[in-house]
Amino acid sequence: MSYLRIPRFYVQVSRESLITRNVLTGKEHKSLDVSPFQHSRVIIADFEKAQLLVSQGILLTRSKAIFRPIIVIHWVSPLNGGLTPIEARALKEIGLGAVPGLGAYKVFVLAPLFCDLK
Repeated sequence: MSYLRIPRFYVQVSRESLITRNVLTGKEHKSLDVSPFQHSRVIIADFEKAQLLVSQGILLTRSKAIFRPIIVIHWVSPLNGGLTPIEARALKEIGLGAVPGLGAYKVFVLAPLFCDLK
């Protein structure tokens, strides 16, 4: 199995949208129903619905490959203090269970990137 053919997905999550992009094909899906990510105190208000949204995005952008994918989940909305270890773990668990029947090969979670130019 060639590492280059393993499906790879980039999932960009914010309080306003969820964008799933197949890195190999360039196919992209944008979901505006991000209610599981809209909560004033935590980044995930409804774990099961959040996992379903990520799963739908992957299913709509996937190719016919049957390999377990590599998923990068990137939270882009600003957070006071960044992602906590619990929030990062929840995002990773969403990715691990996002591919029905297969699971993910590997999930990476990226915190918001900030550049303070003061």
